[in-house]
Amino acid sequence: MNIKDELRVKLNAMPDWEVFARCLWGEAEGQGTVGMMEIASVIMNRLKKPKRFGAAIKDVLLTRWQFSCFEELPRLQAIMETDILDPIMITAIGISTIYMAGRGVDIVSGADHYEALPPSKEPKWAKDSRYKKVMSSTSGHEFYVENLA
Repeated sequence: MNIKDELRVKLNAMPDWEVFARCLWGEAEGQGTVGMMEIASVIMNRLKKPKRFGAAIKDVLLTRWQFSCFEELPRLQAIMETDILDPIMITAIGISTIYMAGRGVDIVSGADHYEALPPSKEPKWAKDSRYKKVMSSTSGHEFYVENLA
């Protein structure tokens, strides 16, 4: 088993709140509380589409190629090495707990996809007619809703 697979096994063994928090830390790195809330909103919006994304938090978070922070080895190692008492991780844990309890606010207009982009460069998958751009944020992400009809 390679190092990436070993780290993913460790992720699977963690409680849901911790995997959620580590995803927020990894995906919204350097974007503060608002950036983490945006990613949390996307995660919860995906949970509303269980046929597409899975019915459980870990299904949504750990399905291959859904969150780049769990796919890129240097970043995955950093996520796994971050202590839960790290101040940014404490914020991520708080946000994950609030959203998992159903008390978080959707601040991304129902988006279930996002991409971190340079200005005015749209991801290839977003050119598919199934995706509608719903907003851009100051965190550097653009948010999309996938139409499953």
